Amino acid sequence: MSQNPLLEPIMPNAVQGEPSLSQRLRRIDRAKTYRSLMLIAPLLIFVVVCFLFPIASILSKSVENPEFRDTLPATSAALAEW
Repeated sequence: MSQNPLLEPIMPNAVQGEPSLSQRLRRIDRAKTYRSLMLIAPLLIFVVVCFLFPIASILSKSVENPEFRDTLPATSAALAEW
């Protein structure tokens, strides 16, 4: 047997309770994906707070018109008499 475990032949695990190679690889891939998402999360939060929130705020203020709400009943009454 060599001292390097990479040079040893791949043998199926006969020990009960030990995960197979595919299970270990899935676990490693899942951990890499989770780590990647955690590294991207601050950037996503920054983009939402500094970019999307102000745009949504400006859009909501652009369609808000309290004068229209106050004068609509009088306009409707004037149109009804016309």
